[in-house]
Amino acid sequence: MIRSSRAVSIAAISLLAALFLPLPGSDAGQAVRKAVQAGKLYPDTARELRAMVDGYLAKGAAKGATEGHPIALIAPHGGYGFSGETAGCAFAAVKGREYRRVVVLGARHTGKPFRGASVLDVRAYATPLGEVAVDSVACLHLLKHPLFSTRASAHRSEHSIEVQLPFLQRSIGSFSLVPVIVGYLKESDYVPVAAAIRQVVDDNTLVVVSSDLTHYGSTFGFAPFREKVRENLEKLDRGAVDFITRFDAPGFRTYCRRTGATICGRYAIGAVLHMLPAETQAKAVDYCRSGDRGGDYTRSVSYAAVVFAAPGRWGGTPRPIARVKHDTVAPGQVSIEGQKALLALARQTLAAAAEARHIPAPKVGSEELRTLRGVFVTLNKYGQLRGCVGNFAPKTPLYQTITELTQRAAFDRRFTPVAPDEVDDIEIDLSVLSPPKVLKDPLAWELGKHGITVRRGVREATYLPQVAEHFKTKEEMLAACCRKAGIDADSWRRKGTTVEIYEAQVFGEATFDEPSPDLIVSGKTYIPSGPVPAKPTATPTVKAAVDKASTAVAIGIGEYAFLGKIPACRDDARRIAELLTKARRLDPERVAVVTDDATAIALRATKGIILERIRLCAEEARPEGMAFVYFSGHAARKGDELVLVPADCRWEGGIPLSEIVAILQKSRAGQKVLVIDAAHAGASRKGGGLDPSLAPATADVAIFLSCGRGELSQPTADGKHSIYTSAFIDTFRLLTDVGDGFTARSLQQRLERRVREARATPGESQTPALRVARDAAVVLAPPTR
Repeated sequence: MIRSSRAVSIAAISLLAALFLPLPGSDAGQAVRKAVQAGKLYPDTARELRAMVDGYLAKGAAKGATEGHPIALIAPHGGYGFSGETAGCAFAAVKGREYRRVVVLGARHTGKPFRGASVLDVRAYATPLGEVAVDSVACLHLLKHPLFSTRASAHRSEHSIEVQLPFLQRSIGSFSLVPVIVGYLKESDYVPVAAAIRQVVDDNTLVVVSSDLTHYGSTFGFAPFREKVRENLEKLDRGAVDFITRFDAPGFRTYCRRTGATICGRYAIGAVLHMLPAETQAKAVDYCRSGDRGGDYTRSVSYAAVVFAAPGRWGGTPRPIARVKHDTVAPGQVSIEGQKALLALARQTLAAAAEARHIPAPKVGSEELRTLRGVFVTLNKYGQLRGCVGNFAPKTPLYQTITELTQRAAFDRRFTPVAPDEVDDIEIDLSVLSPPKVLKDPLAWELGKHGITVRRGVREATYLPQVAEHFKTKEEMLAACCRKAGIDADSWRRKGTTVEIYEAQVFGEATFDEPSPDLIVSGKTYIPSGPVPAKPTATPTVKAAVDKASTAVAIGIGEYAFLGKIPACRDDARRIAELLTKARRLDPERVAVVTDDATAIALRATKGIILERIRLCAEEARPEGMAFVYFSGHAARKGDELVLVPADCRWEGGIPLSEIVAILQKSRAGQKVLVIDAAHAGASRKGGGLDPSLAPATADVAIFLSCGRGELSQPTADGKHSIYTSAFIDTFRLLTDVGDGFTARSLQQRLERRVREARATPGESQTPALRVARDAAVVLAPPTR
């Protein structure tokens, strides 16, 4: 779109660099992700790094030898001096083999916690050995899924992906990278995340899970044992590896929760275990601890290398989804059905409390939920405490106590109140207590089985049974409980101090929050990519009808690699998207805004992404809906074709309008609309205007063009917008008042009138053009009432 005759001449290389300038305070928009750990975790010179990695690969060759074709690895990501030999054993298994794509699943160590997975918006990763190209097509596919996003802070200084790349460069050579940081996953997230990743995995793909094992010591807040640390670490780590090599995903996750094992990549490991074909064989090829180097285990990280190989590569039989085995309920404990009912009640209460809604009295028929029982309600977000409130001696039935305590936990004074947009990311645990028992001997109880309450005068404090994992002895736990109560640490030994014990039946949403039973993790099975289902609330809000049958993509390009800047285009695209969601009530999930400055790679206005988004728009629109495509940017004439120019192309490499029309013609949508706000750019300083005769005439697609031959698309008086897009928006807002909607001709007539009235440049003309054969058909229907 040329809005001025002023020539804009900037060197192509400078424009290309500018196109990938980072957003303020972010590295996400850079073209290449720098090797930020070079010189820290591994050598920063190519010669030294090459020699070191090759040495590790050679040393690990014997251990890494594996039958079958390796399809996935677990490799550590510590400093090479500590974990390099173990990593070498893993990558030796793939040395000399050919893989075209490598998916590296890193662990989050930096940035804010988040749920789901993050794909970095860069074109390449740099190492001292050279650049590794990022597979943008695979990244785009992942970003279609609601659990995947781009979070620059998670990647900025993260090392878990970066340290794997030199090993990959020296073992398999050339490949394209899919860099993913896996954040916190709820129990029901593992299979959908695995299914999404599986869709970008084929027989030429290697999956690398970047993970260390136990992080031990006060630095990591994990020291469950103080004696025989080396032996106990190996026992703890071997237990985790055993679940991994048996492909027991639920068992592995339960083991991590039960032991508190600080395995940084546990979420990625848990997801990959669901992806592997049924014929896969697993082999743990190496194990060590960083403390082995000097014999000091006060601060130690464990490392393991695991190789997964399958005779049929990724094309084998999909692995059945493993289900959680629920523990047997002992006499006097809440039944499985009772647990589910209480958790559902707590979930409804939490949602209502966060939204400041009234909570209606629940209807409870079960007698076990009417008993008087002590209870603790614990809220966790991304695995971290978000609120915890309890009552040892309630005077209300169990179900009512749950409601009251959940409300209080949502407003736990140690934290900010739970906000509505946090509710779906919070997991609820309930601890139903047995009647307390006063001890004559303050040490007559079992660590890990009993909870304790220390009471002296008006001061008291308690620790639930599961807190025992943080203490080595009962004496330590009693002393800590005394300090929590605000009394001397040894007060539990003195007369006048009462120690009570109780048992707790602990259960939470993670126990029952499982994926749909018909979900299959397979490269050949379509996995729905709709939004994560929201938890039910007590009183659903009735909303105006939303159009879930229509789809739209609004494209606005303000800065080009090889053409002049037109910043207003971005804002015009966003205005069109807002119009569609508010005036036309399209589902926001079905409206994509694609711009050159988008923070997500899936929405960056490059040629490939523009075409992919238009295809998605056409494919996902339903017969009763509309497929709507809007483009604001440069256009050009190429022979007898009209082409639209993406941000990363010269005008000669633009997208032919006929190709876009052909995509829309295949759509099932009842209405297909293409709006182009552009002017001929070509190779000259001043374009000759859009030639309507170059646009295909079709009965299926209504094509609206901003101007005719010899004219330019003009700006509004303030220069902030296009008069054509502004006219389109003003006309569009009349939809609810025009009965059955606009035909192509009636809409065109209104556009022509409004453009004439709003023309900002004296002496310049602009006449919108229409290309449609069946111009009497309705092309824009009113919103659903």
